[in-house]
Amino acid sequence: MMKSFILIGALFLIVSCSSDKEKSKKSRERVSDTRKTVSGKQNDILKTSKPKIIKSENFSNLSENVISNVNIFKSRITPRKKSSLETEIDKLDVSNLTLAEAKVLLNKYKNQSGPLAFKISIKCRDFDVGNYFYKNLYEEYKGDPYLITIGMYWGNFATRHAKPDVAKKIFNKAINDVLKLNDVSFLPCIADVMNCKVETLNMAGEYKESSLAAKEFYEFVIKNKKLFNNPEVYEELGYLYYVQELYNNEQYDEALELIEKYKKANAKYANNFSPDIDEIKQKGKSKIQYSSGYGKLAK
Repeated sequence: MMKSFILIGALFLIVSCSSDKEKSKKSRERVSDTRKTVSGKQNDILKTSKPKIIKSENFSNLSENVISNVNIFKSRITPRKKSSLETEIDKLDVSNLTLAEAKVLLNKYKNQSGPLAFKISIKCRDFDVGNYFYKNLYEEYKGDPYLITIGMYWGNFATRHAKPDVAKKIFNKAINDVLKLNDVSFLPCIADVMNCKVETLNMAGEYKESSLAAKEFYEFVIKNKKLFNNPEVYEELGYLYYVQELYNNEQYDEALELIEKYKKANAKYANNFSPDIDEIKQKGKSKIQYSSGYGKLAK
């Protein structure tokens, strides 16, 4: 029996990339971690037209009713005045974007592509056209930390088009390419992309893969959390996802050992995961599956 879970926090957590010095004409802002805390507190978002990494928060067992994550997101954010660039891009209709139009937009907005890249990720209906846009934008910024933002939008775009295998490859490419830059300020952004990979594989019902991805995400957070502005948030998310995916992969003993570790450490969120601990102890066979506004990808 499958259980559906809808991620709260609407659609997204926001991690901004801000800069304290220019590295090159393509350099982007360094990371200023403005991640929303698990309790729901939202930090102010920097007023900037620079690209932002936007992604999902944590999951929760809600009612079976279908809830629009988009509407939840809109109701929770504080409106801010949009830049002229954002206003201009808001007016663009990219839902039926053609290849010729994508080429024009790539050239026009490549130096300030964040809002457009995000819009294409959630609106473009033609996978081949959107994939062309992201592939070329990615190549344009090869060697720049902005790759992690492009990779997130690109991978989520593939997820929305029910191509989890493609999304996984994109996420892995972005993670590996940015890790090679040895810029520790981008580790939170990398963690967010790892989180996206867990979500995509979970939605696709690839539980063995999602368990491995959750372990990677958790271990990465534990290893680097001292470099994050909100380490407790990242550790909690990593822990919750890891417990869930261990259960989905029927690794009950490993899940119970991890839970006991956090209980002994008196972590306040030690019992805040899904499924219930009794289901883990009883080795339940149901799966915990959720949506991030994409729908169910599992066959």
